[in-house]
Amino acid sequence: MKLVSAASGIAISVLCLLTGFAVSHAADKTGVSSVLAAFKVSRSNGKEQLVSAARATPGDIIEYQLTLTNQTGKTITAIQPVLPIPAGSVYIEDSCKPSKAEASTDGSHFSTIPLVKLIKDSNGKEKTIKLPMESYRFIKWKVGKQENGKNLVVIARVKLLSAQPGVKTNKAKIR
Repeated sequence: MKLVSAASGIAISVLCLLTGFAVSHAADKTGVSSVLAAFKVSRSNGKEQLVSAARATPGDIIEYQLTLTNQTGKTITAIQPVLPIPAGSVYIEDSCKPSKAEASTDGSHFSTIPLVKLIKDSNGKEKTIKLPMESYRFIKWKVGKQENGKNLVVIARVKLLSAQPGVKTNKAKIR
């Protein structure tokens, strides 16, 4: 995850490669601490439950919850948490909370979700197409004010495509 605080202009980066974890980042010069947790979304008796993601498998839905705590001693006027979408997973459309979020394919250029691209068809006519969710690699929230001592939680969900980034899973019967 990458936190960008407009108040200090300092970026904090933490890269999380596995699911089934909670990663904590203590407040430093920015005065913002963070905890990133991952949960597997399961259904039981028609109700959704969040359980440990330690045994997640391809096809499972993972919910990332990033909790930011302002410990600056003052109100932050703008904070922009960025959550990378791990390799081997795809962002699930409309899963962001707060819902007003932006996405990026490269981590540098963000636009409002859904991401779109202007292309020319075979007749040379321009048209706008919606980019597939598989191309989303980062989600960013632009949060207004965050009072000192208050928590902010941002959430996004992904679907696991493979057990490990770059690893394909196959099944075979052996006789």
